[in-house]
Amino acid sequence: MKRLQIYTVPLIILCVSAFTLSTESILENYNLSSSPKSVHLTGSLTEISGIAFTPDNRLFAHQDESAVIYELNIGNGKINKWFNVGRFVLTDDFEDIAIINVTFYLVTSRGDLYRFYEQPDRGYSQYTKFSTGLKPEYDVEGLCYDPETHSLLLACKGSPDKKTEFKYVYSFDLNSKKLLTKPRFQLSLKEIKNKSGIKNFSPTGIERNPVSGTFFIISSNENAIIEISKDGRLLAFSKLDKSIHKQPEGISFSKDNSLFISDEGNKSEARLSKYSFTK
Repeated sequence: MKRLQIYTVPLIILCVSAFTLSTESILENYNLSSSPKSVHLTGSLTEISGIAFTPDNRLFAHQDESAVIYELNIGNGKINKWFNVGRFVLTDDFEDIAIINVTFYLVTSRGDLYRFYEQPDRGYSQYTKFSTGLKPEYDVEGLCYDPETHSLLLACKGSPDKKTEFKYVYSFDLNSKKLLTKPRFQLSLKEIKNKSGIKNFSPTGIERNPVSGTFFIISSNENAIIEISKDGRLLAFSKLDKSIHKQPEGISFSKDNSLFISDEGNKSEARLSKYSFTK
């Protein structure tokens, strides 16, 4: 595999800042107008999609065409190891990853969930598949774990009703192994547009902040990030610098609460960026 080059984005003046609507927000504790520590991701991770940290602070990632799971060195972006989901690696439109203690989950754009476990380098894991029943038109893009409800949250980029003014986040109950029919969050595109100027917010990643318990959602459309409360209220928002974030797809928080965002490489190189948490 190719070696991955570490670099620091040159210091420039960025028209990026977080706007806070509530004291519950923690988004402003990440200086999004600063230059993050970033690494280029090449080769196998050019089409990186989701990222997630283990409880012992190891970062895992996947790309969106096959269920190959990579452990990354967060300091330089090198691949420490990789393993397959399935003896013969699964192929599908995989969109995001979540980790609960030692249990891993992948989600597809159709809302199918795959449960599996970490393996040694170049090994493979057996898996269990769960169907959520979501229609393909929902176009699931984000996945995260909510420990307060012991559920997986599925953030949808699309909707069967193309005229809808909402984006939805559904909850998959891990006790019953069923999707709750009522959305956990209903994001008002009109509210987001009126308060932030973001005209076409479409979730591509979601993660729960371990300090505040709020949820951060990113969108590759207009390169934006919003923060919502546990009951779905818009708390804060910010644009992401387009010179750094070409196509933000994955989001996660490390043990020290640093914010990590992965960008898929399309016409440019894939990238992993880190924003430190400041109190």
